Amino acid sequence: MLAAVANKFHLLNDGLAMILVFIGGKMVLIDVYKIPLLFSLGAVVGILALTTLLDLRTAQVEPKG
Repeated sequence: MLAAVANKFHLLNDGLAMILVFIGGKMVLIDVYKIPLLFSLGAVVGILALTTLLDLRTAQVEPKG
């Protein structure tokens, strides 16, 4: 069942890649500047929400039956 749902979200992999890049950048910059926790959480949630909304908006209508 999860495999069928995962195929509908084709931008999810790109969103997860963006999150990993953000977290990696945060780890690199930790000695220079500490990014606030709420900003980090907002960025992660925002990226996931944006990719999900774009997937739902661009989803092709499947024929019934």
